[in-house]
Amino acid sequence: MDSQAPLDLGLALEALHARSVKELERLRGVTLPGTETVGGWAQVGKCLDAVLRVTFLLLCAELGRSPDVEFRRLTGNEGWTVQRAMAGQLAHALPLLAREAPAQGARIRGLLDAARDLRSPLRRAIDTRNAMVHAEAPPPAAALAATLDALRAWAAALLAQP
Repeated sequence: MDSQAPLDLGLALEALHARSVKELERLRGVTLPGTETVGGWAQVGKCLDAVLRVTFLLLCAELGRSPDVEFRRLTGNEGWTVQRAMAGQLAHALPLLAREAPAQGARIRGLLDAARDLRSPLRRAIDTRNAMVHAEAPPPAAALAATLDALRAWAAALLAQP
């Protein structure tokens, strides 16, 4: 994400929703070569990163704090910046930051609830993305479809919030 881009959680959620729909349709449509499936999940991962990054940046702005300083403080990852952070790292840091910044709005509250819940569609999608790009064998297609469908529904529900 460009550091000069506007912090628009709605746009990031729309991109995540669209990508989950696209990958779900591709997965259900034909048998994809393994590299294409992995590439699709890498794109889902980028969208997850963006949604969580925007949320982290919005909370830091609300607190008037440096996002990089806060990220390093909360995660202990001294050499990392928010722009380099991945979804799993951000999902870990967000609830910690939210303790200090009361969340404004239903979207952010819904996102923080999902970041806290290891069984949420958000956390399941992060785990699946990590398995897809780091494991030798991808999860079964039915499991991938179930995760994408849950992620799609979760993103749609957040988009319906003000």
